[in-house]
Amino acid sequence: MSRRGRSGQSMVEFALLMPVLTLTIWGCIDFGRWEQVRVSVANADRVATRFAVTNPTSWSSAAAPPSTSIEGQLQAIAQGATIVNDDAHITIAYYDTTTTTPTLCGQYSVSSGAWVKATGTSYTQSTCVTPGSLIKVTVTYTFRPSTPGISQLMPSVTLTDTSQMVEEQ
Repeated sequence: MSRRGRSGQSMVEFALLMPVLTLTIWGCIDFGRWEQVRVSVANADRVATRFAVTNPTSWSSAAAPPSTSIEGQLQAIAQGATIVNDDAHITIAYYDTTTTTPTLCGQYSVSSGAWVKATGTSYTQSTCVTPGSLIKVTVTYTFRPSTPGISQLMPSVTLTDTSQMVEEQ
């Protein structure tokens, strides 16, 4: 076979393998983005929970909450993830730990802009948000892959992270 024929064969092989190679690299980059966002959201959740145990009523219902609020701490730390400040994406729940198993006594609601007692309980904010109560911050974030093929099969992935600590003071 002539040298020119081999050169053409290499070109055809490269043309056949290039889409597979491109999708593989793109998929690896997408997986790296997913992992970076997952770790960032988990870290932001822990930071916000740690802030909440020392500032248990520092809430904000603003779309861009100040950094002096639990939600603001969460949004400031979550790099690569836009976390919406609403009840579907951020939950700050308080549990009474004086019972054998922690009992949900209430949570902060962005939609009402206030602490809301758990259904069927007689807790108030002053009897629930007390030193020793358990604070649980849950964050939900939607990740959208950009790799062709994967983004059609799986247009979004919901990531949820929960962190909890006992209130100080």
